[in-house]
Amino acid sequence: MVTQVLERSFAASSQWQIQDSILSLELAAGLTPHGLDLSPNFFDGFITHPRSFSLALQTVMELVTSDVDVSTPPSLRDPIFSAHNECLRIEGFSGGVSTGVELVVPERCTDGAEIGLGTTNVDLNPAVIALLSKADTHNPLRVEARSSGVQLSTKTHNHSERKVSLPNRWVNALGNMAVVRQRMDIVCDLKGTAAQRGASTLISSSAAVAWLSIAPSGIELSKVPKRAGTKLTALRRLYPLRRLLGQIETFRIYADEEGAFSVELGLPCGWLIVSLTQRMMRSWASRGAYLDDVSQSLNHQQLGFRTGFQPAESLNHLAAHGVMGFDLRTRTYFHRELPMDSKSLQVRNPRLRGLGQDMHIEWSSPALALVESAGEAGVIYRVNVESETCTCAWFVHTAGKQGPCKHILVAKRAAKGAE
Repeated sequence: MVTQVLERSFAASSQWQIQDSILSLELAAGLTPHGLDLSPNFFDGFITHPRSFSLALQTVMELVTSDVDVSTPPSLRDPIFSAHNECLRIEGFSGGVSTGVELVVPERCTDGAEIGLGTTNVDLNPAVIALLSKADTHNPLRVEARSSGVQLSTKTHNHSERKVSLPNRWVNALGNMAVVRQRMDIVCDLKGTAAQRGASTLISSSAAVAWLSIAPSGIELSKVPKRAGTKLTALRRLYPLRRLLGQIETFRIYADEEGAFSVELGLPCGWLIVSLTQRMMRSWASRGAYLDDVSQSLNHQQLGFRTGFQPAESLNHLAAHGVMGFDLRTRTYFHRELPMDSKSLQVRNPRLRGLGQDMHIEWSSPALALVESAGEAGVIYRVNVESETCTCAWFVHTAGKQGPCKHILVAKRAAKGAE
């Protein structure tokens, strides 16, 4: 299946029917294994832990609308909703895209729910979240996720149409985050009361930089660098997780060598995972982690919105387009589709656009290339394809922490063509 550009809208707004404890989540047109579905029905059933689910949804929306880095305009606050038969996923990013959030609700946390297959956006409007926070969610909670315009209120019927926009930077961020998550290892794994204590220590910290170490009581944070410690930055981005402290059953922290990390909260309703870049003002959309993997045409056939795909080079190409997400818990990929032209990745990223420019390459050794761009006559950059370094100003300025430059990409492509 090939992704396509969609003009989509919410036919109605999500609603909360207090009297009957029904949460109706309105969906936009969705992509499914059978193509575009204008009226998808991705979920219908009861949540067995409604209190936990309600708090998790509120946390997702607080993170998506968070202004800890950059405020999010109202038109860009509709999380991505994926149905995978055995689970649901709701994903989104903060305003500055330095914080990604993912809520996973497995089938075992529902009571006879029907879970479909597909991806779209879900309307989590502030009015529904506000009402849900005041509702008695100790009673059974029925959730309907569909775009059929079901009338839930017996007193009023509000029919509105609001266009749905998926930010380009979210697509870039999904690709980068999937690649970086593969590099993350578990540095903390706690259960029970130790998990709640550890999570409380981390979430309540506002430290700009802290070093995490494991202690008999759970975790310790230090402002002084520790040899065996894990560096964590801008912890105040985790503040929205505070409302979930009483719900936490397990607590994990994953981190990579460059300072990006993820926090996983095991809840009665599933898992809430927050992934953070190594600096607050560093966006997931700008990392460029996937650029070296984008060199083939996409093939979405037979993916079927399934989960459990083992990492492979071909899936890395799909991940770069936001088609594959990486599950930290299972270390596998899951399939989602995004409503945009799959070829638009080159349009969105200037380094990939640079690959189409005329560049002259000479090899001084099997690993060292001299690259000259047509637009910079007489300027030659030295590229080492083995160490993936370049002498251009952009690469030197970023110290290679935002992925390869266009000179490295074109040199590596030329080296592969010569093999």
